[in-house]
Amino acid sequence: MKKSYFLLFLLLFVAGVQTSQAQGFKVWKNNKSVFHRFADVDSVSFVNDVMEAVDLGLPSGTLWATCNVGASKPEDYGDSFAWGETVPKDSYVWGTYKHKYINWLDTTVMMTKYCTDSKYGRVDYKIMLEPEDDAATMNWGSEWQMPTVSQIDELLDRHYVIWTTTMQNGVRGRLFTSKRNGNSIFMPDCGYWARDRYWDIANCYTANYVAFDSRNTLSGATERCEGVVVRPVRKPDYQLVEAIELGDTYLMLQVGDIYNIFADVKPFDAFNTAVTWESSNEEVATVAFDASGSGTFDPTGAPSGNFATVTAVSGGYCDIICRATDGSGVLAVCHVMVEGSGSNGFVDLGLPSGTLWATCNIGADTPEEYGDFYAWGETEPKTEFEWTNYKWMSQARDDYRYVNKYTIADNDTEGHWYSNGVFVGDGKAELEPGDDAATQDRGREWQTPSRAQYEELISTLYTTVEWTQQNGVNGVRVTSKVNGRSIFLPAVGMNIVDGTPSFDGMMGVYWTRSLRLDWSGCATAFSLFDSSLLEDVDVCVEMMDAYRCSGHPVRPVRVKEAVEHEYVNLDLPSGTLWATCNIGANSPSDYGDYFAWGETAPKADYSWGTYKYCKGRENTLTKYCSDSLYGDDGYIDRKIVLGPEDDAATVIWGTDWQMPDSEQANELFNSLYTTVSYVKQDGVYGMKITSKSNGKSIFMPGAGL
Repeated sequence: MKKSYFLLFLLLFVAGVQTSQAQGFKVWKNNKSVFHRFADVDSVSFVNDVMEAVDLGLPSGTLWATCNVGASKPEDYGDSFAWGETVPKDSYVWGTYKHKYINWLDTTVMMTKYCTDSKYGRVDYKIMLEPEDDAATMNWGSEWQMPTVSQIDELLDRHYVIWTTTMQNGVRGRLFTSKRNGNSIFMPDCGYWARDRYWDIANCYTANYVAFDSRNTLSGATERCEGVVVRPVRKPDYQLVEAIELGDTYLMLQVGDIYNIFADVKPFDAFNTAVTWESSNEEVATVAFDASGSGTFDPTGAPSGNFATVTAVSGGYCDIICRATDGSGVLAVCHVMVEGSGSNGFVDLGLPSGTLWATCNIGADTPEEYGDFYAWGETEPKTEFEWTNYKWMSQARDDYRYVNKYTIADNDTEGHWYSNGVFVGDGKAELEPGDDAATQDRGREWQTPSRAQYEELISTLYTTVEWTQQNGVNGVRVTSKVNGRSIFLPAVGMNIVDGTPSFDGMMGVYWTRSLRLDWSGCATAFSLFDSSLLEDVDVCVEMMDAYRCSGHPVRPVRVKEAVEHEYVNLDLPSGTLWATCNIGANSPSDYGDYFAWGETAPKADYSWGTYKYCKGRENTLTKYCSDSLYGDDGYIDRKIVLGPEDDAATVIWGTDWQMPDSEQANELFNSLYTTVSYVKQDGVYGMKITSKSNGKSIFMPGAGL
């Protein structure tokens, strides 16, 4: 409760009689003063000291106030505020809301601040309350603020807090008790504003809150003009860990390898810099450390500082996670790949896409075994392969035109795809996980290779391919030019009808997961053969097409988990984070690799003759074509945005990354948000783009084309 004192009268009296001197007063704290002019002060009030904070041991370190703004004890409701207003009032409707105006054309309410869509007002892209609009900050001081949605969600997370319905001094409410330290806070039954709004909210009229009913505690959104109470939060007085930087964020180990990972905890003067380490899969790699966060071994002298000892156990992936122990929730991750052998082993050939190739076919235990045979799009092996027993047939007929899934009828030269006599086409050109034999046999991280992955595998830029014999079995060995590692593909022959492979030992055909784009009766396959049997043929591998109902083996692939690449937050309205380097570059000033649009591997020749999605000329496009004049035989798919499989950033850096779209590029060079200067960095000329909001910048070298 607010209480006035005689000092208020005295101050106002002095303000009224002073005419010749500067009219104002100073407020002193910690030997520092702040001057206030009387003309700027409406009133001076003194409140009871209720601004206490409770540490619930939450990962973020957030401290929650014991009372609402305007309350003198935890059970009081306190004052109500509209979102973005700092003074309570009698009426909470749009007519009295501070940050709005009325559109005179249709009398709709329009926002003047905190608006992300021009349909609802003046766009400023602000979604977080500024201090001058924060009821907690303006009433309790700069160290306090209204909680964010993430802080509310953390309070409601039962991993950290137990909340129960209870009565306290005759008032019904919710008691939040920490699982970590037993501390608790009480909130009476009323709603609480959050400091930020959901970015993807349907309109700009709502903001977030936490609310109670008889059984539940939940967060949601309601109209900004409504009156809701505020429970402030603050950060702890001591210094929490802000970041952990690992000496390695990606490791590739062999079974039996032992490696030390070092952690740099920042800031160095945080009150608790100890860390813990854990492995996400101890069957792949284990991690050992002592109580201080340091590793357990080194006969030649243990290194100092926070580090852990990683031991590679078996082939596969895992994450080594380093966590701060001070409650900040800060962590860092090192992605570990352990190469292994056997039926689930794989090899990293150092390919640009990061594709890892299995050492064996599905159903095989060694590289030389043939394994099982599958029809394309089927996940169970069989011995007879005909259209009449093919899974994806609408009728049991010996006619490929009756397939009822993975049909691209609009592009088919014959245009005869029927389901129960009805013309159909689903436009699906790649196997879905449920129809992928590799995924179903080995798990979701595995899949049948795409045509592009096979083309990369046999590219002379990255590998050498030779017809050879391994343990008495004919086949091809593909050897990496990057790291010297290799895989062996046996000459499995092909199985068209019955269970006996034909031409085995002389050739082999393997499925890809890609459908033939202009004919749905066939899928793309990879073939290998003994070139010495043919005249004037030097190569022993090529891509081909095969009837979908025929039987061929599958050599699975998986993609290397994304390495954590560095990025810069330029505080752009869209939230886009820009990488510090180009793909293939080691520093911002490096040019990196060059790519044709829609291709995911660099090459030596960039012309229509080498372009992936055409047949040698610009008017023979086979993908991403919106005008039949430029499509092969009138081909058109109307795709104008790269799919993930054709995005060099996604394929090489992982699914968190992509090439920028035109809106992101335009935003980057928008003078409202950034300044652009031409500079020289590390001896390289280029553009420095600097944020007007936070001063951070990125450098783009003048790499030409």
